Amino acid sequence: MEIAHTPGPWSAGSDATELMHADCRSGDSAFLAIDAPEHGALAVVVTRLDDGVAGSRETLQLEANARLIIAAPNLLAALQDMVSMYEAVQPAGGYQGVYEIARAAIELATKAPA
Repeated sequence: MEIAHTPGPWSAGSDATELMHADCRSGDSAFLAIDAPEHGALAVVVTRLDDGVAGSRETLQLEANARLIIAAPNLLAALQDMVSMYEAVQPAGGYQGVYEIARAAIELATKAPA
C-alpha cells in the first residue's frame, strides 16, 4: 500500500529566522519547525545543545538535518523520474546496483510499514 506524503514544497517554519531554544530535562535543546503549505507544521527537528551556544556543531547539524528533510519531496520526485527513465532505456552497463538502491529508497519512502 502506498502512502502519500504531504505535498511539497516544505520549508523551515516562519519562526526559523533564528533557532528556537527550549529547556528540556536532558539539557538545553534547539529546534526548527518544518512547514508545508496547506498543512502548517509538519515536523520538528530537535538537537541537544551540549554547549548551549548557537552556531555550534550541534546547531549546524540541526540546520543540515532540517535542509535534508525540506528537500525530501524534491529528492523523492527526482529519484522516481530517474528510475522511470532507467526502466525505459535499460542501459547495458554497471548501473543495476544503483537502480536497485534507488528502488529500495523509493519503497522506503512510499510503502506502509509491514
